[in-house]
Amino acid sequence: MNILDADFTLYQIEQTLEERFKTDEKMLRTIGDLDLTYEDYKYLVLKLKGISKYITKIEVFEQYKLSIITAMVFSVRYEKSTKSIYQQIRKTLNKLQQHQLRFVIRVTTNVFYELGLSTYGVEMNTINDILEVIAIHANLSKEEQNIIFRMLDNYYEEGEDVLLEEELYEKMNAEIHKAYPHLTHNTINLSICYLLKDLYASCSSNRYTLNQLLMQYNQLSKKLIEDCYDWTRTYSSNKNRLAQVR
Repeated sequence: MNILDADFTLYQIEQTLEERFKTDEKMLRTIGDLDLTYEDYKYLVLKLKGISKYITKIEVFEQYKLSIITAMVFSVRYEKSTKSIYQQIRKTLNKLQQHQLRFVIRVTTNVFYELGLSTYGVEMNTINDILEVIAIHANLSKEEQNIIFRMLDNYYEEGEDVLLEEELYEKMNAEIHKAYPHLTHNTINLSICYLLKDLYASCSSNRYTLNQLLMQYNQLSKKLIEDCYDWTRTYSSNKNRLAQVR
């Protein structure tokens, strides 16, 4: 994102993040779609430390909401320790009073809806709903994606049996849970499983352009769709058969 190129203030970082999501041609659906390097992430965390004592104050959270949420998302991607920013802020939020919690939920929900960010079918009514949606926005890594793509390829190669489908969802669900140990919300896992299965079939059919897929699967990460599109054209053994049945 090049937020390190200039000595941006936290306010300027907040404005930059908002502009990135409001630029339609980038077609960003998840916060993890941002090109935020590890160095950018550490710089953002450093800037947030300056307001860490005031993060529970309503006006501070509202002013830097996107910076705080973005730091939490990339904390899930880049850090696995119990002292990560995600875990620290999670503990802080869970200690808030009820009126403060309601405010955080409202502000965070507005961020997702106003910027058109996916909530994976979850109605964000509690702080745990908010935290889990934030966690899933870190996106699957390339390695985790490839494991799931291979599962889907094997499933279609074996013939799309009902029992095989149940087994497929169990395996995918387990893999997603390994990638996101923070998640307990089964709605998110199942929603992602269904969407990934359908996306994979569409990509393998060779009937859709990348732009059509990006428009059709607007709940999924842009990077995930691009990677699935490329993977099916490079590795899939089912593209010809799926083109015939769809």
